[in-house]
Amino acid sequence: MMDETEIHRQLLAAFQDEARERLEALYAGLSSLEGADRDAPPTDVLDAVFREVHSLKGAARSVNLTVVESLCQEVESIFAEIKAHRLAFSGRLFDALYAAIQLVERSITPDADAEKASREIKNMIQSLTDAKACEPSEEKPSEKEASDRAGEEKSADEPKPDAKPLFASSVRIPTDKLDALLLKTEELIPVKQSAYQHLNRLQHLNHSIQEWRQKWERFQGDFRRFQGAKDADAAIELTTAFIDDTREFIRDIDQRMTKTATAFERNNRTFSGLLDDLLEETKKTSLMPFSSLFTVFPRMVREIAKDRGKSVDLKTSGENVEIDKRILEGIKDPLTHLLRNAVDHGIEAPEVRTSQGKPAMGTIHVAVSQPESNQVSLEISDDGEGIHIETIKTQAIEKGIISSAHAASLDEAEALNLILNSGVSSSPMITEISGRGLGMSIIKDALDHLGGRMRIRSEPGRGTAFSIKLPVTLATFRGVLIEVSGYLFILPNAQIRHSLKIRPETVKTAENQAIISFNGRPVSLVDMADVLGISKPGPNPRRSEQKTIPAVILENGATQMAFRVDAVINEQEVLVKPLGKQLKKVRHIAGATVLGTGRVVPILNIKELIVSASSHSMPSVQPSGEHPEQARRPKSVLVVEDSFTSRTLLKNILEASGYQVETAIDGTDGLSRLKSRYFDAVVSDIEMPRMDGFELTAGIRADNSLAALPVILVTSLDAARDREKGMEAGADAYIVKSSFDQSNLIEVLDQLV
Repeated sequence: MMDETEIHRQLLAAFQDEARERLEALYAGLSSLEGADRDAPPTDVLDAVFREVHSLKGAARSVNLTVVESLCQEVESIFAEIKAHRLAFSGRLFDALYAAIQLVERSITPDADAEKASREIKNMIQSLTDAKACEPSEEKPSEKEASDRAGEEKSADEPKPDAKPLFASSVRIPTDKLDALLLKTEELIPVKQSAYQHLNRLQHLNHSIQEWRQKWERFQGDFRRFQGAKDADAAIELTTAFIDDTREFIRDIDQRMTKTATAFERNNRTFSGLLDDLLEETKKTSLMPFSSLFTVFPRMVREIAKDRGKSVDLKTSGENVEIDKRILEGIKDPLTHLLRNAVDHGIEAPEVRTSQGKPAMGTIHVAVSQPESNQVSLEISDDGEGIHIETIKTQAIEKGIISSAHAASLDEAEALNLILNSGVSSSPMITEISGRGLGMSIIKDALDHLGGRMRIRSEPGRGTAFSIKLPVTLATFRGVLIEVSGYLFILPNAQIRHSLKIRPETVKTAENQAIISFNGRPVSLVDMADVLGISKPGPNPRRSEQKTIPAVILENGATQMAFRVDAVINEQEVLVKPLGKQLKKVRHIAGATVLGTGRVVPILNIKELIVSASSHSMPSVQPSGEHPEQARRPKSVLVVEDSFTSRTLLKNILEASGYQVETAIDGTDGLSRLKSRYFDAVVSDIEMPRMDGFELTAGIRADNSLAALPVILVTSLDAARDREKGMEAGADAYIVKSSFDQSNLIEVLDQLV
């Protein structure tokens, strides 16, 4: 029997799960109210939000969390004032409501500071009940308002509790799903009983065969006694009798085996159908609606837009479409990044939009649909400035990703796919949010891992759309079975562009690289066996008999490559098996599957195959203006930082990544060192004596010999106006220390130099 402490612990855990659901509903309700007509807000949404607060208050009371109960009571009073028309909707009111709900969210743990949270929300209510608080005003804030704001800023600087995970380790399953699962399981009972009957028949057959074997042994003994005897008639009679007996035995066995085989075949069909149904029903228990993911986005978009001085309306549809929980977790970060990018540098500032004849408020759409039972479509679109293709091409050429000739031959879709390469960005300056460079390549990696694919559309001045296709579940996918040097492998169907047979005379050579023509475009041809490192010495009998070359064209983003194989065997449904911790980092292998024969076959990682083949087989494209000896030498970085601790930390991080580092104590010292020797990049603080980072950046851009030098500002200043000032000065990247990640700094440096 559980004691009271354990019971309370379980009740508290259940309350926290319920509280998170109700809080997400509250955030979603606030977002709907904020996007509605403020003069005539939808009463059903307002009532729903009111009920959520009231229910949360009751749940908190049941587990004796008086702080949450008290806070909910205070929030209820705000909504009561709104319903009674004593408070009108305004920007400040919504800011206060979001802050109030965040206070409740921070208080759902037992160790929350009840007195402090209650004091904050009471001050908020006191401010809101003042009639003037609901009216927009450009006047200087009163002493009381200034004090409140100072208190809010102080509160914002205090450490926040660890962020809760978006998806809990347990999920709630609707009873209809469990009922369907139970029904399918019960339908397996007759199949189980039939299997026992078949087993019984087989045991009888085996017994009959054992009896015949005994008769055969007796016959052999009797027949030996007649050998050489004069009584040939007795031997013939004995043999004839045994043959007749055997013929009857074989006829009986044949009939019984035929019936058993037919029954087994029928049972197997029934079992396969039930197993498929059971698998589908089981998969449904792990499916979650997109609504569980969408609830966090309105708040995020609102906060980023407010920080950037923009007005953005986020519209979503298809929230009830369900997908595998693991895929939903995997798509969260890519989707978050796309939305942050859309707000940060997709949607223009209000004054820019109005000057272009657009509404001051930008719009972002996130639409989910399910065109097929095994596939989900997700589209993220905005009506912002769009992506300028020529800028993307220029960056790709400068980074050595493609040649000028290749860039000229790209169509619009292929050119847009260039932003999926690390280092290519449509943003003029890299920030902790901006940069369709590193982030976009990370999104592509995440989609590859999930078995998804993405298509990009954009029109300058009209907006950008990212269309994503995802499987409903990660358990199975369609794959192609191939043979390479006697080994079998699976290729995911989603990344196979085409399978074909190549005539040897059509293979051309360019710069020591085999090339074939596919749809009128040159595609590199490499040997899969060489890439995997499994080529066998000596002639391959299978290949020597082939008059054509079997090959598959694989694609990763905008990159396509043809791989020679020994045979393309078939396409089939593949059940993915993880490799385990010991084999998790095996190159080119993403998982494994078991064939119907029981043979274990590796599943190949398409992206790694193409990367390996590109780096080993294809000629590199040298970035324009960079000499080979410059590419080989270690890159040098000047770190400008007045703090000894920060200066040492940055120096150690960069040197550990292979950079040569020199330091300067302020902007004046830094500019002097830049004029005395060559550096590949500058990493600088902003707040420094004599000359700050803004002035240093402006000084670098004003010097013709240094104007092209990449400058990265690493600072604690995170206000939008500071980022804009950094951009105006000419900085290439802006990294805030509060969210500093050393891997991010290295990636940005690698991108810029």
